[in-house]
Amino acid sequence: FFLNVGYFATHAVDGSKDQYHPQNASMKMYNETTVPIPVSATDEAWKRMPYFFSERNEGRTRFRWRFDTPEKHQRMMKNY
Repeated sequence: FFLNVGYFATHAVDGSKDQYHPQNASMKMYNETTVPIPVSATDEAWKRMPYFFSERNEGRTRFRWRFDTPEKHQRMMKNY
């Protein structure tokens, strides 16, 4: 379960390596935090998805942009 309450609407910036551009005031809040990687964020879980979730799916493309390495996962989750 994940609940996100935000007063600054987060939007990805396509074409930007960072994708999300948080406000400067919120950046320091997560400096000492490690965001856990979901147990379902595996290739095995992806392969169990319905057929219409192919490698060409836009959601899969964006997953690779944002979460396909532990370092990206940390950066994107903290910036979001």
